[in-house]
Parts: sequence; C-alpha cells; structure tokens
Amino acid sequence: MAKHIEDLSQFLQTFGVAPLALLLLPVLITALASFLVALRMMALNKEIADLTSRVHQLEGAEHRRLMLEIKESGASLRRATGPPKENGGPSV
Repeated sequence: MAKHIEDLSQFLQTFGVAPLALLLLPVLITALASFLVALRMMALNKEIADLTSRVHQLEGAEHRRLMLEIKESGASLRRATGPPKENGGPSV
C-alpha cells in the first residue's frame, strides 16, 4: 500500500498537486471504505429480511401441516373406535 501511495505521489508531483493530493488521499480512502461498508451492510440487511420472510413462510407451512396431521389422527381415531354412543362419548 505504501508503494502505491508513493507511486501516486510521484505521479501527482508531475502535475504540481502532490501536497494537496496527499492531504486529501486519506480522506478519500476513508470515504471509499465507509461507502463499501455501507453497501455491505445494506446487502446483509436485505439478506436478513429475505431469510426472515422465508422463515415465516416455512413456519406457516409447518403449522398447516401439523394441523392437518392432528386432524387426520383424530379422524383415524374416530374410524377405529366407531361412531359415538347416544350419550355423546366414544364407544369402547
């Protein structure tokens, strides 16, 4: 990195702007780094939102599956025990 800064400094000296550029270079590097971090955070936030949405979808599907399974097991139990007696209880 130091070599690149030195090369840039020598290049800018040919135009007579090296001192000013060397003062602004750390600011530009910091701004670029901050921008890249912000982009990464935005991408991570979008991924988190997408994953959260997917989890909610899967939880809903699992809940429906469980309700169907419970309903089916109740129907199987009623078929196995026969129709209810007159008093409303299952026949045993």
